[in-house]
Amino acid sequence: MPTERENIATIQKALGAIKAAAKEEIARAKEGSDPRLINAWGKVFHSTGMHHATLTDLLFENFPEFAGEVVLMGPGGR
Repeated sequence: MPTERENIATIQKALGAIKAAAKEEIARAKEGSDPRLINAWGKVFHSTGMHHATLTDLLFENFPEFAGEVVLMGPGGR
């Protein structure tokens, strides 16, 4: 079973992948001049930031010993 830190890294990578895919779809929607799709994919893109912020708060509450390391690494587990 993965450790808490390993699972957090997995979540960071998943959020980074979602954000990257959403950026690609925003670009595709702009090429097609589809404002509804631009808006929809923009919501996906920006929601990753909200999830990141919420998860960061939970990290500091529950895993203070490595929360700072995770925050400095940033979304996507860079």
